[in-house]
Amino acid sequence: MEKTVVKALRILEALAQSDRPRGVSDLARELGMSKSNVYRLVDTLRELQYVNRSNGSTSFELSLKMWHLGSNVTARLDIKTIALPYLRELRDATHESARLTVLSDDRGICIEQVETNLPMRIQTPIGGALLLYCSSTGKAMLAFQPEEFIARVAQTMRKFTPATLASPDELAVELAQIRRNGFALNRGERMPGVHGVGAPVTNSRAAVAAAIGISGPAERLNYRMLRKYAPLVRDVARRLSHDLGGAPSRVVTSSSDQPAGPGPGGSRKRST
Repeated sequence: MEKTVVKALRILEALAQSDRPRGVSDLARELGMSKSNVYRLVDTLRELQYVNRSNGSTSFELSLKMWHLGSNVTARLDIKTIALPYLRELRDATHESARLTVLSDDRGICIEQVETNLPMRIQTPIGGALLLYCSSTGKAMLAFQPEEFIARVAQTMRKFTPATLASPDELAVELAQIRRNGFALNRGERMPGVHGVGAPVTNSRAAVAAAIGISGPAERLNYRMLRKYAPLVRDVARRLSHDLGGAPSRVVTSSSDQPAGPGPGGSRKRST
């Protein structure tokens, strides 16, 4: 067995399993390797674009090249194949388009979608990126990420519509509500008139790296319908998590099993 290859793979695995960038000394302690050895290997991996320096610091993290490789594996495993019956179930039950989103750096990527049969529809292109703080599946994933990750995303927030969350404090309130309910709502936060419901999907590592949800025009998917479909979306996400080998995210639901807050036009801080 080639020892250098083994050591390089161990470094990649350590970075993949970490929820934060790692320094050379930190990796050396964990892996029982010398700092000089770790540095040489990490530097080689950086030149090959498998790892990046984190924001120009001395710490390292996996690059998008690793995500692209992983995406190719995922396409064969295949989360899309496992999720497809659930997407169809959501489409048939709600008559709205259903999509599967995965976490990629600080964005959500739509990797599968089942479209509504109704003439007016909301489409997210396969491979299309979604901002985590103003989409239902994005917020469903963001709510269960480490605090450092959430803080980093919060620094990129910008207001697209009157309904877009306006500050990191408002985002924190919203994410706390999502963790309690187990689902996230979008009421025109990225595009006026586009509403949606999303719920987190947990993988076999107990991490939320995907979400499933529905979206549609506000004329059909109004607040009353969002309230009606939210528990269904959450249930489908929990069953999909089970099929993927993951335990559902822990949530605390209200006695009414509904999101808190009034309908559109009400207080943002009470909405989900």
